[in-house]
Amino acid sequence: ADIRQVIALKQRQPQLNVVITYATEGWRVAKELADNNISVILDPEANLPFGFDQLGSTLRNAGRLAAAGVNVSIGMETHNIRMARQHAGNAVANGLSWELGLAALTINVAELYGIDDTLGSLEAGKVADVVVWSGDPLEVTETAELVLIAGKPIKMQSRQSKLRDRYLQL
Repeated sequence: ADIRQVIALKQRQPQLNVVITYATEGWRVAKELADNNISVILDPEANLPFGFDQLGSTLRNAGRLAAAGVNVSIGMETHNIRMARQHAGNAVANGLSWELGLAALTINVAELYGIDDTLGSLEAGKVADVVVWSGDPLEVTETAELVLIAGKPIKMQSRQSKLRDRYLQL
């Protein structure tokens, strides 16, 4: 009902740039969201109902929304944003295409903020930070092997890697 109210608002005020967060049951009105150009930022792991307004929670939400043409971005309310690629990978495992899973972390987010003309994808003339992965970036077992920010390689060292190296040889 809440999402339908937002859709009605967008229909009354088409000039508004509307984005819905959570949209745990967004798949139920996916076509209407797409038809009204309403984007969604969701946590694709939300598959347990935490209230009566979420009884239709499903891991297939992201895939169903994207299949209907909704611009889907991955987001979560947590300090563990480092898990965003894992969440995108789980969305892919549950029906979201791989390409749209990657887009949900990159270009779709840039589009939401209106900065997709300069960020969000690797294209001539855009600012690009690049991460080279050991394999599929949406696979949790893969790691970043090289990170370039503003064209300069970043030292691949963290507190965790320093601790590992310190105690590797006891």
